[in-house]
Amino acid sequence: MKNTINGAIVFAFLCLFPQHSISEETNSLRVEINGGNFVQEHHIHAFGESLKFEYSQVNLRVGKWHYGQFSFPVEFAYSKVTQDWFGNYMAGINLIERWDVVDCFYVQSHVGILCNDVYKNEYQRYIGSPVEFSLGAALGTRLNLPSDFSLVVEYKGEHISNAGLADRNGGLNAAGFIVGVGKRF
Repeated sequence: MKNTINGAIVFAFLCLFPQHSISEETNSLRVEINGGNFVQEHHIHAFGESLKFEYSQVNLRVGKWHYGQFSFPVEFAYSKVTQDWFGNYMAGINLIERWDVVDCFYVQSHVGILCNDVYKNEYQRYIGSPVEFSLGAALGTRLNLPSDFSLVVEYKGEHISNAGLADRNGGLNAAGFIVGVGKRF
């Protein structure tokens, strides 16, 4: 609950700053680099122990973004699994659909595909295939800075699953905050 309140305060604070107008943003090429830590919502029980599945994610987003309307940047994501017991990595590509509700606040969803080595651990039931699918949603805010730079803060949840194509398909549901910087060209 405390993290949710802190996130709401950050969103409200960043929306107080003046932003670029929508016409300044139309058809501009944008690049964002961001990262954050994600945690499985439910504990995973293995060997009689309760373990949390956590991973740190770094993203590169690129695209012609049309602020004030829908835009479709591409995201290249790499995640380092923080407990080696589960595996080491997840890496993939996502297509994002973003809608800027107002100049400083956006809502987005994504669909993607990823490869991983987590499936090799047969004691967990959440990820059972070397190729998995990713679905997600996020609420975010953007503070425009001088020289066409921006600061981005977002709260993102995602579901990773193989859609029943493998025997193990419990799915992984994780959420976390992402912080990053962007540049408009």
